[in-house]
Amino acid sequence: MQEQYNDLIFKVKGTLKYKWIALFLAWIICIAGWTTLMFMPNKYKSEAQVHVDTKSMLQPLLHGLAVEQDIRELVSVMKQLMFTQQNLEKIAALAKLNTTNKNDIQRYEMIQDLKKDVYISGMKQQSDLFSIAYESVNPEEAKNVVLAVLTVFSEQTQASTLKDADSSQQFIGNQLKELEVRLRNAEKARENFKRLNFGLLPDQEHNQMLRVHQLDDQFNAAKLALNEAEAERKVLAIQMQEVLASSNEWKYKDPTSKASLAETTMEELRVKKPIYYRNIPINIRKL
Repeated sequence: MQEQYNDLIFKVKGTLKYKWIALFLAWIICIAGWTTLMFMPNKYKSEAQVHVDTKSMLQPLLHGLAVEQDIRELVSVMKQLMFTQQNLEKIAALAKLNTTNKNDIQRYEMIQDLKKDVYISGMKQQSDLFSIAYESVNPEEAKNVVLAVLTVFSEQTQASTLKDADSSQQFIGNQLKELEVRLRNAEKARENFKRLNFGLLPDQEHNQMLRVHQLDDQFNAAKLALNEAEAERKVLAIQMQEVLASSNEWKYKDPTSKASLAETTMEELRVKKPIYYRNIPINIRKL
């Protein structure tokens, strides 16, 4: 403990020995710093916050990236979107920067300086808020540059929105045309199916049953007519046999004419059965 105390006393004595030199150097440094600060120009900073719909505007550019929600990646995409040569020249023109009295090299250097001096940063709390800042010795220039950046950004957003709207309308129109073609093809297929399966579909069950009943009635009527014709033929055949058997006992003036009449009646009966049979519909015969 005593050694540490002696060491501290030794260092204090050494410092006091060179105190005037240290004070002189301190004054020189302070005077130089004050002089530098006195002649340094004032810098003015203009800053604005802008909301970006990252889901619609930046999503196509971020599609396929693994860090789609990373703030640094969003800021990088924003800079690529804003800091193109055409946009920077437009910002310089809107901010009324002096570009007329400069050659191509000086104008290019000024555009590059503008690109480096405009700061775009993201907000950690909200990924859709971005800060745009610019520093300049001229307060009007700082304000005009930030306003110009906001104007160009607004135009880019509107152009992207209109392009998305046109693309959406075109997509919807193509989908409607495709659905219309599919609907027409489906209608044609339905009509062809109904034509090929007429009478067999569930919604045609009533008509089908009615048609079956009609065919059944026609079949029964034809069958009844056939039975009546067969019975009549048998009756006429019996009557003809009776006429032939008793022809000798009947006293007619012309027995030959009676035989001819019986033969004619027999011939008519032979023809009558095929006539009834032919009147039966073909579908009923199949049944």
